[in-house]
Amino acid sequence: MTRFVTSAQQVFGTINDGLFLVCTAKIQQEVSRIARDEPPLDGLPQDHEASCLEGQHEAYRAKAVEGLRTIARQTRNFRDDCFEMGRLAGGLRVTSVMGRMECARLSAVNSGLEALLGDLDTFQEQIAAALKQINHINQNLQRDTDALLFAEADMCA
Repeated sequence: MTRFVTSAQQVFGTINDGLFLVCTAKIQQEVSRIARDEPPLDGLPQDHEASCLEGQHEAYRAKAVEGLRTIARQTRNFRDDCFEMGRLAGGLRVTSVMGRMECARLSAVNSGLEALLGDLDTFQEQIAAALKQINHINQNLQRDTDALLFAEADMCA
């Protein structure tokens, strides 16, 4: 469970960092374009400033691409962690079935065990539903990240 939570936190942090880098690179690209199109001011070295802006844009674009690749990698790892969590949750179903078999065999000793097994079933169903929703969101993140990487590669080609 700790690994699952840590993985989720890493994906969240990486997405925030990647989003910042992508937006910063886009702003730098726009500022650089505007600076190139402006008429030169008296005595100011416009070419130097424009090349500095271009350099910053390229540096942040490279960082943004690396951030997107990290997001893609971490979402794949998170998908694997979700699968593992689902596998472990499936073990709860086996425990519940075995518990019900024992309850049936020991009906005279049934002191609330049936209610406890019902709670276990409910818990397992909630985990399965939450993991399904998490997996759906993760797939969307993977798709969107792949699309951004493809668009970035297309712009550089």
